[in-house]
Amino acid sequence: AAARNNHDNNNATQQQALAWEKASDRLEEIAKIAAKIIADMDSDIFSVKTLDVIPKFGVGELTMGRLLGKGGFGSVNEIRSIQCKEEGGGSESRPISGNFGYGDDDDDDDE
Repeated sequence: AAARNNHDNNNATQQQALAWEKASDRLEEIAKIAAKIIADMDSDIFSVKTLDVIPKFGVGELTMGRLLGKGGFGSVNEIRSIQCKEEGGGSESRPISGNFGYGDDDDDDDE
């Protein structure tokens, strides 16, 4: 009975891996189609120059803080610090301080 359960689990794992591979291939196809459509558009919103100025960080470079909100498309967390990966393999910690105009703050510039 244990051997049968082990075989069933292995089979299910293989089936799930194949399903993920198919889904990944399909998403890659869709991304290529979307990239071509966007490249053919004359839009400032989707221009490569506009997107290149937005900083991009890997999840491993961010230290997350408290949960700020949750919705149908995901969750938003506070970022406590950014550990930037250097090209040479080192890293530099860049802590973030302040609330950037959100929430209660002692520096009330509205007065």
